[in-house]
Amino acid sequence: MMKLRLITASAAGIVVVLLSPETAVGSPILAPPEFLVGSQGVCVAPLECPPLHFGSLELIDFTDQFSSVDVKAENSIAGPVARVDGQIQNIRSNAAVVYILEAQVNYEVAVVPVGPGLGLPVPSVPVEIMANVLARADDRTGGFANASVNVFGGAFLRTGIVVCVALVCANSASGRITGFASPDSPLSISLDAVAGAGVDEQGAIAQFQAFADPIVSIADGMIPGTNINFRDAFAIEISPGVTQSRSPADVPEPATFVLLGAALLALRFAGWRRVLLFRALERCHGKPNIR
Repeated sequence: MMKLRLITASAAGIVVVLLSPETAVGSPILAPPEFLVGSQGVCVAPLECPPLHFGSLELIDFTDQFSSVDVKAENSIAGPVARVDGQIQNIRSNAAVVYILEAQVNYEVAVVPVGPGLGLPVPSVPVEIMANVLARADDRTGGFANASVNVFGGAFLRTGIVVCVALVCANSASGRITGFASPDSPLSISLDAVAGAGVDEQGAIAQFQAFADPIVSIADGMIPGTNINFRDAFAIEISPGVTQSRSPADVPEPATFVLLGAALLALRFAGWRRVLLFRALERCHGKPNIR
């Protein structure tokens, strides 16, 4: 975007103010990204489980006479990526060994005019969001997982991509959503990975994994009334410090995109498991439906 020069008159004479590209009229001001992680054993307050804090890594790794826990929640500015994975073993405990972990990244993107787009009065630009999301867990040993990417703002018929295992939610049929955004108007993107397990049988082992990695791009298509492609006239600007590490072509289509748990798994959780899952269920499907 070109540097602008604003000339104003004052009693002292003429004042000339130079505006840099970042502060030029109409340039989007994007919020800095948020990177959050958290972990929790038995959830005392389900709606705040696990409690999240700013950071990029939450690691728990220990073995004692009762249990063995090796779990991790992490996120990255490159991608960006939110990831949770781990393993829990009940060695010889009469009580359940419980852990739930979460990683979350929140950031903003905006469609900005470039090149020929600077002089075109285009009210809305087609945008596509493609995501590699994965959820893997074994509900037979008390595991569950949920991975999602959601967009807020703009005009999207479907605003989220989600996969889950051992939870009541509708798995997305595709890792791609499309919509429209107004130039220079920020969209908020939130990616979340949450997973955990509660192992209540001695000797049992639970493994789980959740992963979310989106890419936002200008959709292919011609600007009406011109021979100019939207991709040649507009670009995606991202919150400072965040980098998209892949191109849209690198994101798997549904054939290779892992949609585990496409059929809803029967919930056999009771007692403490109801508390453990309450927050994850509400995140995914609104009001929980635990049987």
